[in-house]
Amino acid sequence: MLKIQAHFARITDVSLADIYDVIGVYVLWSGRAKAVPSYIGEGDVLTRFSSHMKRPWAARPIDGVVAFLDAPTVHRLKTYSELLEAALLWVSGSVDR
Repeated sequence: MLKIQAHFARITDVSLADIYDVIGVYVLWSGRAKAVPSYIGEGDVLTRFSSHMKRPWAARPIDGVVAFLDAPTVHRLKTYSELLEAALLWVSGSVDR
């Protein structure tokens, strides 16, 4: 069994310095979302966040969480983030959220 260490933080509690050059997983809720997250993603968090600007689903205010992962190598970090993203997507489909 693979154990992935993920530390979740609300995006309102995270600074740009915290996510600079960080590969992780995030869940975003747009200002229009009621019960379902607007987006679940992974990758270079700062780059990915900026790529979501002006998307139709990204109505302000944006809220959500970002997961910081522990991994022994950058390659494993990317793999772990992809696995965590897949797990979050699977769980969200299972609970209809």
